[in-house]
Amino acid sequence: MNTSAKRTIRATLTGLRAGVTYEYKCQTDDNWSDVFTFKALSVEADTPLRVAIFGDLGLENGVSTPQLKKDVKKGLYDTIFHIGDIAYNLNKDGGKVGDDFMNEIQSIAASLPYQVCPGNHEDKRPMYCVKDNDEDCFEHESILRRGRSGDDLHLKTHYGLEDLFYKHGVDIQFYAHKHIYERSYPINDGKPFKGTDVYNNPKAPIHVITGVGGTTDRPDKSYVYGLTRRKIRALMPMCAY
Repeated sequence: MNTSAKRTIRATLTGLRAGVTYEYKCQTDDNWSDVFTFKALSVEADTPLRVAIFGDLGLENGVSTPQLKKDVKKGLYDTIFHIGDIAYNLNKDGGKVGDDFMNEIQSIAASLPYQVCPGNHEDKRPMYCVKDNDEDCFEHESILRRGRSGDDLHLKTHYGLEDLFYKHGVDIQFYAHKHIYERSYPINDGKPFKGTDVYNNPKAPIHVITGVGGTTDRPDKSYVYGLTRRKIRALMPMCAY
């Protein structure tokens, strides 16, 4: 088992021009990587952004990975969002699973921004709970999810972030963790906005669960895997977690 420390190398590229394709390669000691390419993105606010969004993509049974590689080769995306549960798990087998996963997605992540956020499988985060002390975890989880309501933390039923997202005009929210794909109507305070054109300039956030990237755990409702494609127009508020 390889338990050696891992290294992350960072570099800042300056003077890039939008739309120009650049070649690059990396060096460690006397070893050079292959030559990779990427296209610099526009920073203009009115430029649409083409994204692929998914969660729960593992090394084993990573069903969406081959499709992602094909799509990236065709130039279908500007960036990738992998919203949690990465590789299953990055630190498994002394980090070998993480290394193998990174090699598997190399042709994707070397060409596009590959943005991630932690899921429950990325468990080295500030969590201060000890074994057999679940009530402490659940109490604080309740505060985060529902907001505090007097002395009883479990009676307040609305989510603490919902009002904030609605107030600031968030159009769409992406989630993973559950191995399903679901999309809601625009909804706020338990009330959906229905009609013939509700997804155009929605009056409340749309909720999308896209947690079937592919792993050894089967999807919760069917055996259909996949990812979400989205073209984001200028200044469209969104969040993913």
